[in-house]
Formats: sequence, C-alpha cells, structure tokens
Amino acid sequence: MGETIGGSSDLIGREMIRETIREHLRKEVRYRGQGMKILSLFFIDKVANYRTTGADGTLEDGQFAKWFDELFIEERAKDPAFSELLPQHPSELRSAYFAQRSGVPVDSTERGSANDADAYDLIMRDKSRLLDPDEPIRFIFSHSALREGWDNPNVFQICTLREMGQTVERRQTIGRGLRLPVAKVDGEYVRIKDRGVAQLTVIANESYADFAKHLQEDYQKAGVSMGFVRKGEFSKLVVTENNEERRLGTLRSEQIWNHLQTSGFIDAEGRVLANFTPNLTGFTLKLPDEFAELEDDVIQTIESCKIEKFVKSAKKRVARKLNKQLYVTEEFEEFWRAISAKTTYRVSVDRDSIIAECVKLIKKEDQIKPLRIQVTKAGIKIQRGGAHTSELGQREKLVAGSYDLPDIVGELQEVTSLTRKSIIDILIQSGRLKEFIENPNDFIQMVKRVILGVLAASVIDGIQYEKISGSIYELRELQKDGEEERDRFLDQMYAVKNTDKTDFETIVVESEPEREFAKLLDSREDIKMFMKLPAKFKVPTPVGDYNPDWAIVKQVDGQDRIYMIRETKSTSRNDLLRPSEVAKIACGAKHFAAIGITDYSKATPENWNL
Repeated sequence: MGETIGGSSDLIGREMIRETIREHLRKEVRYRGQGMKILSLFFIDKVANYRTTGADGTLEDGQFAKWFDELFIEERAKDPAFSELLPQHPSELRSAYFAQRSGVPVDSTERGSANDADAYDLIMRDKSRLLDPDEPIRFIFSHSALREGWDNPNVFQICTLREMGQTVERRQTIGRGLRLPVAKVDGEYVRIKDRGVAQLTVIANESYADFAKHLQEDYQKAGVSMGFVRKGEFSKLVVTENNEERRLGTLRSEQIWNHLQTSGFIDAEGRVLANFTPNLTGFTLKLPDEFAELEDDVIQTIESCKIEKFVKSAKKRVARKLNKQLYVTEEFEEFWRAISAKTTYRVSVDRDSIIAECVKLIKKEDQIKPLRIQVTKAGIKIQRGGAHTSELGQREKLVAGSYDLPDIVGELQEVTSLTRKSIIDILIQSGRLKEFIENPNDFIQMVKRVILGVLAASVIDGIQYEKISGSIYELRELQKDGEEERDRFLDQMYAVKNTDKTDFETIVVESEPEREFAKLLDSREDIKMFMKLPAKFKVPTPVGDYNPDWAIVKQVDGQDRIYMIRETKSTSRNDLLRPSEVAKIACGAKHFAAIGITDYSKATPENWNL
C-alpha cells in the first residue's frame, strides 16, 4: 500500500521543479515593480539529492540542484522579460540550509552550525536581506531544518519533493508560506492584504483532492477545525436590537448551529452537507425569526468555512484581463469624471442629544470582564476503574496596570469623527472608565460600536453633501490599478459574455445577488456599459467610508444616456440591514445627488431597479 513499482519518480521530480520555476517567474514579472520579492521553498527527501560528496571528498551539486539549473535556463529562455529580471546563472539564485553534523549536511531535524556560514545567516537570521530584491537568492532548498521556528512573509511557492507523512505534517510544511506578504514602499515594508496577491501555491507530490483531504485531517488532529463550521462561528455577527447593534455572542451562535444541523445543512461535526446549496434560486436557511436578518451573513460564514475556500486547485485560478480600450474612450472619460467627482459633507446634529444617547446605551452594555490570569490546580487518581480527576483549587490574578494603555480618545476620534471634547464627555459621563483600565481593547470596541450606532441613526436626516473640485479616485489611478490586477479563482468571478461593455472579462463577485445582477447587466441590450466599482472608490461618510457596488450607463430610446449607481443587497427591507449599512446607503444617495447623479438606488432580487 502506497508503494510504487516501475514508476518514474525522477520525471515527476523534474516536472515539480519546472512547475515551481514557472510559477515563480510568472509572479516575478507581475510583482517586481511593486517592491515585492518572490521566494520559493523546496523541501527535499534527502540532502544528497541537492548536495553530495564527490569521489575526491569535496561537496558537489546533487541531482535536484542540477535539474534546477537546467530547467531554469529552459524556462527563462521562453520570455525576454524573465532574462531581464533574473539574468544571473541559476546557481546564484538558489541556496540551501541543512542541519550539520561535524560540518557535513545530514538528513535530520537537528540544528547546528552551517558549513556555509553566509547561507546560514541569510536564510536563518537575516530576513531583511533575504527580502531585498538586490539579494539574488530566491530559491531555497531544505530537508527539515526549516520546519519550525522559521518563516518569511514572501514565500509564494512551496514544492514538496518528499513524501508528506506522519513525521512532517502538511500543515507544518505549508505553514512556512502562510504569511501576509510584504512590499517595500517608500523605504518601508507594508503588509499586502489583497487576497489576489496573498496566495501560496503548493506544488505537491499527490493529487489536489488528496492534498486537500489530508491537509484537513492534519489540521483536525492539531485541534483546528479547518473546513468545519464551529458552534461559535457566528458569535461575531452583528444583530440589531432596539435600534442598536450588538454582537450575537456564543450562546445564540450555538442556537443557529443547532438549527443548521437539525435542518440538514451541517453534520454533527460541523461538516457542510450537500443540502447547503446557496447558489440555487429560492434557497433559504429558514432561520428562526430572531435571526432572519442574518441569513446572508450566516450563508457567507458557512461558505468561508468550507475546505474549498482554503485550498483551491491552481487550474481554477485565472488572471483577469483588462479591456484597456475602454478606459481611453471619450465616453468613458466623461462617465468617470461625472461619477467620481469629490464632495465634502457637514452634519447638523444636536451634540447634547448625541452625547446623552451614547451615555445611556453605554451604561446599558454588559460589564466588560477584566483581563486576568486563571490558574487551576487539579488532581488525578489512577484506579482499577480508570483515571479520575478532581479540581483541588483555583486562583486568579488581575493584570490591570501591567501594560500600557492605548490612546482611547484618538482611536475613537479616528473612527467616529467626533471632537475630542465630545468623546471625553461621553467617556466620563458613562462612569465606566475603570473597565477601560481593566480591559482596554474590549472596552474601546464596545464604545466604538455604540457611538457608530448612534451616529448612524442621527446623520441620515442631518447630513448635507457639497460638490468640490477633485476626484475621489483619479482615472489614471484606475488605469494603473487595472493593469496590476491580481489573479482570481473562478468561484469568485462571473465571466462576462459581452466583454466590450465592461472593463474586465471577469467580474469579482462577493455574493449570489451580485452574480445574478452582473448576469442581468451583461444580458440587457439597453445597458451600454457597467463596472463593479473597485475598493478604492470610497465615498466619505460619518460612519465610515462607503464603497458602492456598481456604476452603469443605460441608453433610453437609443439616444439619452443615464448614469446609474446601484448597491446590491439581498433584501429591500431596511429593518433587516444594520443601521450603519442603512446610514451609508443614505449618505451615498446624497453624495451622488450633490454631483448630479440622481439615479441611485438599491438593487435586490425583489427589484433590480433597472
């Protein structure tokens, strides 16, 4: 079982190295200009396959190193851009670190001093140098010495040229690459959170299905429910109660979980079952009335738990193709100038009533428990009937005062736009500042949520927008970002049929209503142009920046062109949306009206409003 007779392991190994080089070169071309260095990591079965001892006792390249050099030269020759970026001899681009015994590399997890001190320092110690694009090393070979205690944020490829069995778990192997990558911008390293960039490609010596299955098993053995819906999975969802937003909490999260299991959507372990088919028209979870407003959020949470969301076949990954010609047309330039005009806003509210309402709601909030260390002493008795445990004692130590307090006024001012005096008045009048000292983070989050909820309910009628010069997102920025668009997976996209009507051949969608709306826009003859507005297109509001979903050009009677903005939601009922969502949509309508775009509305499956 599991052994191969008459196989071609050498051919498989060569192709795995080739595939890693191809993937590396593709990303090298795409991301080099953005200050991002690409690294690839090879885990090999035997040190001798990379470095071996010759007849005269000197160390020389093993078959993996020789294959790498040959294949790199072959692949680099396929595109002049590859040679321009990496003109060095392949041996200058690769390095290795193995455990040492008496100065000789060994197949061991032991660590010792490396014979090649520079390679050891570069790979194991000097992360900043390894991240520097001017440092030629981009491919790292190791046996198992990098399994724990080593990480580099820019490992984009891991090639497993060894069997992944019980001694080296898959989760430990791929853990070397599960870090948010960094790019050097203006001399500083910044984290890249774009999911189109932050993707680790594993070139595995087993099928995709087997790799995903075994990886899930590895995580499960380690106590991590990867690919399962946990009972507390919905605890952070926000529900509206008495016009106030609150987190659902663990008890009500478990109620939803029990409903899902009883309804046959998940099994007793939390594994998603075949009955969960949110892509089918008319699908519903039939949640109890008290949770009805959370239907979309619960569906998205379940989707995010499926193993397919974590591990995807590279065959289903595609690069989005930009329709460059659209951006340079006179019609599009006129359209973009109209919808991206800048505004400023002012809000007329009663300061005293805002403060009074915030104070009243903060006082009603549950007590914030202080941070503490809890020590429990237990005893165990081994008897003929088995092992029996009992609690012998318990003690707690509060940790308040043992850490620096954050700038609570500054943090709240940044997200609420209230004056420092108003925030200070709210905090003092609440009478709960002692809880801030005992548990700063939870207290700030509670106060932030309350203030934003009160503001959301207050600003809808009192806000006024005024057009000013400038653009919230310049056309040149849109063009630049479009040319640097990331890879996406097919399950995140809708493939456009009439590609001349929009800026990309595929549209990134985040929900089933968005997919349905994109399909409708694509098929309608009176829709002459449409686009999913990028994340950088942000309208400022008092309750946070607002990113509308769609910009549309509709032609009426073959002549008049109407500019439209649409926000896709699963329901037209405002009472099933969070107050902050309702406030942002209301602010968006007033912003677009101020710049002359009067055709703004929600688009829902009940009424697409076209």
